[in-house]
Amino acid sequence: MSGIGYVLSFSSFPDLGKEKKRDERKARKDRDRDRDRDRDKQLERKPNINEEEEGASQYRKKDETHEKYSRRQRRSRSPERRRRSHSREKERRSKKSRQEANPSSRHGLKSMEAGPSSVWDPLADERAKAKEDHLRASMQEQHDKTFDSKDDSGTSSKLWFIDKKGDTLNITYGGLHQGDVPKFHRSGRGRVLGLPSVWNIKRNSGNKELEIGRWDKPKVPRYVDSKSYRLLTESRRRLVPIPSKPVVTYGDFISIKKRPSPEHIDPRETYRSITAEDAPQHSDDDKSERKSSPEISDEEDEAEGTSLPAEQETIRNLEESLRKKPTDESNWLRLIELSTAFVTVRTKRAAHARTEIALSIIRRAWDANLENQNSVRLWLLYLRYGDEIWTKEDSERQWTQMIQTLGHEQAPSWKREIVWMARLDWKLGACSSISDALRSGKGALSMLQGPQYEMMRVRICWRMATFLREAGFFELAMAILQAQIELSYFCPNSLSSQSVSQRIERLEIFWETEVGRIGDKDATGWDKWEELGQPEPVSYAVASTADSGELQDPYQRWFNREKQLDTVGTVPTRTFNEDEQDPYSTILFNDIHDFISDIQQSASKEYLRLVFLSFLGLNIPGLGRLELDALGEHSDLLDLLDNSWMLSGRRGWVAEPATLFPSIKENRLLDWESHLGAIVALEKPRRSIFGPVKDWALGRQYLEGTNTSCEGRTWEPDDIRGIDIQRIRNVFSQLRLDSWGWDEMFSAFVAAVDVKSAVKMSKQRLENRSNSSHLWKTQIRLERIRRDYTKASKMYQIALGTETQMQDIDLLYADAIEYFWFQEDENQARLLLKRALEIDESSSAALYLLRGRKKIEDLLSVIQDTAKKEIILRLQFFFELSICPIHEAIDAFKRSFNEREFTTRSQELLLSWLCITLHNLAQLRGTIVPPALVERNVAEALKSYPDNTILLGLFLEYERGQGIWGRVRNLLDDAGSSDKSLNRLAWEIWAEGQSYGPWEPDRIRNKLESALGTPRSKQSVVLWRMYLALELRNNLSKAKTILIRAIGQCWWAKEFYMMAFGPLRSEFSARELNALVEVMVDRGVRMRRDLGGFLKGWIDPSALEDEEASNGGDMEVEAMVQAREQAKPF
Repeated sequence: MSGIGYVLSFSSFPDLGKEKKRDERKARKDRDRDRDRDRDKQLERKPNINEEEEGASQYRKKDETHEKYSRRQRRSRSPERRRRSHSREKERRSKKSRQEANPSSRHGLKSMEAGPSSVWDPLADERAKAKEDHLRASMQEQHDKTFDSKDDSGTSSKLWFIDKKGDTLNITYGGLHQGDVPKFHRSGRGRVLGLPSVWNIKRNSGNKELEIGRWDKPKVPRYVDSKSYRLLTESRRRLVPIPSKPVVTYGDFISIKKRPSPEHIDPRETYRSITAEDAPQHSDDDKSERKSSPEISDEEDEAEGTSLPAEQETIRNLEESLRKKPTDESNWLRLIELSTAFVTVRTKRAAHARTEIALSIIRRAWDANLENQNSVRLWLLYLRYGDEIWTKEDSERQWTQMIQTLGHEQAPSWKREIVWMARLDWKLGACSSISDALRSGKGALSMLQGPQYEMMRVRICWRMATFLREAGFFELAMAILQAQIELSYFCPNSLSSQSVSQRIERLEIFWETEVGRIGDKDATGWDKWEELGQPEPVSYAVASTADSGELQDPYQRWFNREKQLDTVGTVPTRTFNEDEQDPYSTILFNDIHDFISDIQQSASKEYLRLVFLSFLGLNIPGLGRLELDALGEHSDLLDLLDNSWMLSGRRGWVAEPATLFPSIKENRLLDWESHLGAIVALEKPRRSIFGPVKDWALGRQYLEGTNTSCEGRTWEPDDIRGIDIQRIRNVFSQLRLDSWGWDEMFSAFVAAVDVKSAVKMSKQRLENRSNSSHLWKTQIRLERIRRDYTKASKMYQIALGTETQMQDIDLLYADAIEYFWFQEDENQARLLLKRALEIDESSSAALYLLRGRKKIEDLLSVIQDTAKKEIILRLQFFFELSICPIHEAIDAFKRSFNEREFTTRSQELLLSWLCITLHNLAQLRGTIVPPALVERNVAEALKSYPDNTILLGLFLEYERGQGIWGRVRNLLDDAGSSDKSLNRLAWEIWAEGQSYGPWEPDRIRNKLESALGTPRSKQSVVLWRMYLALELRNNLSKAKTILIRAIGQCWWAKEFYMMAFGPLRSEFSARELNALVEVMVDRGVRMRRDLGGFLKGWIDPSALEDEEASNGGDMEVEAMVQAREQAKPF
C-alpha cells in the first residue's frame, strides 16, 4: 500500500453514474423492505412507535431527495457539517415525537380539564425515552453502514477509493471550498521562517491566495480595488491656491520655503480678503487671441486655482504654446493625439467623435496661420479623418483641393510623391470596380514622370501588382513586374540611346513573341534574345488540374476548383498552353503598357529587384523603409502612407496567421497533476524568444543569426513553405550581376531549402574567386548552420592565415573574432584582434592597449563608408572587452557610436547587434554579464526602434526570469501611438500566447478592433485575415460577421468572397452565396470558372424545406377557409 494515497472525495458522493445509480436504487429498495419488516415487528410489540418511525422514514426520504438534486451543495458541504446538521435534525424530530407522545407536557392544564376520559400515565416518560433510544440506535446503525470504509465482503465502498487524478471541479469553482478544508491553526500564528516577527501569512480578498504582510499595519487595498481605481481616474477639485511666483528649482530639487518666525509675520498677511480681487487688464491683442481660441473658456480662467489631471494639464500647456507660436506643427499634432485619446475605440460612435475632434483642431490650425495650410501632415490627417463622415463626392472635392495646393507641378518633389501615393491608396479603397482602380493607378504613374520619381514609380508598380493579385488577377500582376524588369535590366545596348517610348515599342515585339520572361525556366533576357537573332519560343507542357467531383455540394466543388486554378495559374499563359475557359490568363502588351516606366538609377533598380522577390513570397525585412533614402530629410513623412499591403502575398505567418496563436490542442492540455493529494505543476518546454514575425532594418546580413549556429536568420524552412522554389531560383540566377549581397541572399535562400545544396553551390563559387572575403564568410556561415564547428574554425584560420590580399578583410576578421569568442576560445580571438589592428603579437599589455586604441581612432577618422565603420565599431567592442570589464566596453562602443554620424538604418543595425552580442555573452560559462545590464540596453534601443523584433524578443527573454507580467503587459498595450505597424501588431499577438500569462482571446480581439478602427489600417487585407483566423478557431457565426465586415472594407479581395464557399459554407445559405457571386461580377473580381456549370441539376435542400413549409401553411389556410364557409351563417 506504500506510495498510494487514499483521498476522501466528496465530489463523487453520492455517485451519479448509471451503474452506481442502479446499485443505489437496489440498496434503497432493500432498506425500504427491511424497514417495513422492522416496522411491522415493532408495531406488534409497541403499537405507539409507528408515528415516530414514519417521521424518521419521511426524513430519510427527504434527505435522499435533497442529495439527489443538490449537486452544488454536495460539493460545498463537508462531512463534518453534514453530521452536525443530521444530529440537529434528529434532536428536533425526537423532541417533537416526545411532545406528541406526552401532550400533557405542553398542554397540562387542558388535559386536566378534559374530564375522566384523559388519565395521566406515570410510565409515559419512560416509554418516550425508550422510543427515542430505539430511534437513535437505528439511525446510528444506518450512519455506520453509509460511512463505513469497507462493506461486509471486505471490499472498498463507494466512499473511499484510490484517486490519482485531481478534482476537476477545483478548476470550475477556482479552488476548494472552505468547508472541505479541515480547520487548523498554523504553528507560530502565521509566522514565516526567516522573516521578522511582524511579518505573517494572510489571505487576500478572494480568499484563494496567500499573502505575506505586516500584522501591525492596516490592510491597503490592491491596485485593482474599485476605490483605488476611482481615486486614480476621477479628477477632484482641490481648492489649493497657485503661488503667484513660480517655484524656483535647483537641478533636480525644489527649494523648500522657510517658514518665518511668529515675530516676523506681518499682521496684514494673516488677513485674507473675502472680496474678489481686481481682474487684470487685458490688451486688445490678448482679447483677440482669446476669441480665436474657443477651446479655452472663461470657466477655465475661473478654475486657475484648481489642479487638473496630467492629460488636461498637458493640453493646457500645448494651448498656451500654440497661442505663442501657431506655426509649430509638432504641437498641433500632439494636441490632436491627446484630444482624440480621451475617446476609447470601444465606445459607441467613437469613430465619429474622434473625427469631429480632429477636424476641428486642424481647422483651428489653418485659421491660426496660413502657413499651416502647406503642411502635408495636417492635410493628410484632415482627409483621413474626414473620410469617416464625408460622402464620396465631398472626399473627392477635398482631395482635389489638396492636390491643387501641394501636388501641382511646381511643388517640391517630396511633396508630390507623398501626395500622389496617398491619393492612390485612398482611390483604390474608394473605387467601386477593378477598372476604376486600374485607371487610378495609371493616372498616378503619369503624374510622377522624371528621374527624381523613380523610387516612387517602383512603389506604385508594386502597389498595383499587389492589388491585382488580391483581386484574383495573378497573371496581370506578374506581367507588369516582368515587363518592367525586362526593360530596366535586359534592355539591349543598341537601344540605350533611344527614347523611352521607342524602347517600349521594341519591348512589345519581344513580349508578343511569347518567349521566356524573367522567372521562367527558358528565359534568357531581352538582350540575349536580340543577340541570338530573335528565336522562336519553345513550347512546354503545363501541369493541369481537374475537378475531383468527390464533394456533393456544388459550391464547395467550385471553391476547390477556383483554389486549384489560382495556385497553378500565377504566370501568364501563352498560345500553346492558354486556358480557353479563362480569357484573362493570357496577357497582351496593351494591358500593361501604361504601367511601364523608365528605371535607370542603380538604387531604383536594386529596389525593383527586391520588390520582385517580395512579390514572389519572400519576406525581406526592412524593404518598406528603403524609400527613406529617396525622401532625404523628409523621410519621416513615409509614416503617413499605408505600408500594410506590402506584406500581402508573403509566406510564413502572413499566409498562415493561425501560427500566431497557440494551438488548440496545447490549450486543452492540463498544466498540473495531483500526486499524493498535492497539486504539482508540469514543466513547460522552453520556447524560442524569436517568433515567426521578423522585422528589422534592411542591411542585416541574410545569413546572420542570433547565435553561433545562425538560428533566427532571415529565412528558415517555415518562412518559405508554399513558395515556388524553382521560380525564385531562376530569378536569383537571372538577376545575378556580380553583387556579393545578391550572392549571399541566394545562398541564404538555398540554405533554407537544403543546407547541403547551399554549401555545394557556395564552394563552387569560392573556387572561382578565392580572394573574396564575402564568399569566405558565406561559406563558413553555411558550415556553422550545419553545426560543423571544427571545419568552420579551420576555414577561418586558413582564410586569415594566407598572405593574399583580400577585399574587405576587416569584415572577415570581425566575424571570426566574434565566432571564437562565443566558442570560448578567447586566446584565438585576442590573436586575431592583434592581427586585425596590426599590433605585434609579443607586445606587452600596456603597449597593446595604447596601440589598439590609437589604431581604432585612426580608422574611424579616415573611413567614410558607413558599412566599414560598422565593422570597426564591432572590432572596438571586442578589443575593449579583452582588456576591461564589459560595462566599460559598452561605454566605449556607445561613445564612438554617438561621436560619428550614421544613418538611421545603420544605427538600428548597430544597436541590435550590441544587444544580441550581450545576450550571447551572458550564455557563456565564466562570463559575468548582469541581466539588468542587458535589459537596460534593450529597453533603450526599443525606445528608438519599437518595431525591431530582435529587440522585442530579447525583452521577452529578460522579463522571463523577473516574473513581472506588468512590464510585458505594458509593452504589449503601449506602442507609442494607436497607428502601430502591422509587423508590430502581429508580434504582439504572437507574444500573448508565449506563457507569460493566460492566453486571452478577448485581448486579441480588442487589439484587432483597435487597429481596424484607425483610418490607415481599416482596409488592410492581412489584418482582416488575422481576425478571421482567430474567429475560425471556435466561433463560425462570429467569423461570418467579421467576413461580411471584411468584404465591406476590402471589396476587391477575392479570398474573402471565397471563404464563404469554403470554411464558412455551413453558415451561408445558397441564396446568400448566389448574392455574393453577383457582387463579385458587379465589382469585377476575377472568377476563373462559371458557378452556373456546377449548379446544373442540383436542387437546394433548404429550398425544398421552405417550399414544403409554405405549401403546408397554404393548406392550413385553405382548410380554415373551407371550415368557415361550412359554418356559415352560424
